[in-house]
Amino acid sequence: MCIRDRPTARINLAQIALAEGSLQQARDLVAPVAQNSKQEDAVRLLATIDARMGSQAANTPSPQTTPGTAPLNPAQTADQASRALEAGNPRQALALLRGLPETAVAKDPHLLALKGRAELFSGDARLAKETLARWTQVDPKSADAHFYLAESLAQLGERNAAQEQLAQALTLDPHHLLAGIGQVKSLAAQGNIAQANATLANLKSHWGNAPELLAVEGWFALGIGDYPRATTSLAAAAAKRPTTDIAILWARSLWAQSQPKEALAVLDNWIQAHPQDTKALMELAELELRSERETDAAETYGRLLALTPDNVMALNNLAWISRRQDLN
Repeated sequence: MCIRDRPTARINLAQIALAEGSLQQARDLVAPVAQNSKQEDAVRLLATIDARMGSQAANTPSPQTTPGTAPLNPAQTADQASRALEAGNPRQALALLRGLPETAVAKDPHLLALKGRAELFSGDARLAKETLARWTQVDPKSADAHFYLAESLAQLGERNAAQEQLAQALTLDPHHLLAGIGQVKSLAAQGNIAQANATLANLKSHWGNAPELLAVEGWFALGIGDYPRATTSLAAAAAKRPTTDIAILWARSLWAQSQPKEALAVLDNWIQAHPQDTKALMELAELELRSERETDAAETYGRLLALTPDNVMALNNLAWISRRQDLN
């Protein structure tokens, strides 16, 4: 059976397409599952996609809601919270969901999923753990529920419990993309390199060169010292779905191969497009300092301090550069 013929795979691919804004592609993927199997996840996802497409077709702006004030019904709240979460605004999603009665949220797996993920992405792993545990109770056959609960447990340092939830997610859906990636990272952290590599290869046989897989392959290859493989995978991931972390890892893979100019160029290009990315600025400054480009490093630390005036490392390194330049 082709991967796209599996209902769970079609749902996962549709979610990825929806996140990328490819509404028609997302609908084409999930509609057969929703219509033929009536899976709740597929039906709910199809409704979200149709609502989004209808909004675009009408060419009307999304309804604006004051944070903490719910729209007229839970479905509207869920849709707006979902949009906020997809746009990278988990706190806004939480503000919207707080307008709903707690009893309604506690019984609805879709609302629990939104609330738990929003708590997780906003950095509150402890609250997320409670919400996501409730999601697994309400919908015990949801691989997503067990995966995100594993993420919250891992952030809290509860490694064994996280492993159990990750295993449960993969039992429910052996080809769950994010759970598979989590397993690769967990195996690598435990030093099971061969098993991690085999798991990665198995994921790629089902999912191909999905950007998430390319990114974790680059991370894994960098960790085991296979720098050419890391560079190839991270460059491909950056071409499909660039992020700060991918740019940084890509630069490090080049640096490890004694290609400082190329490494600095990767970060320079990223920062030109994202001038307020403090994480990337810090990485660039450190590489400039290691390249003995102290004037450039001082300028980059200055840009960083303009954004984060209390950054201790930037202050210390800038002071060190100033002392060296004074002595010379």
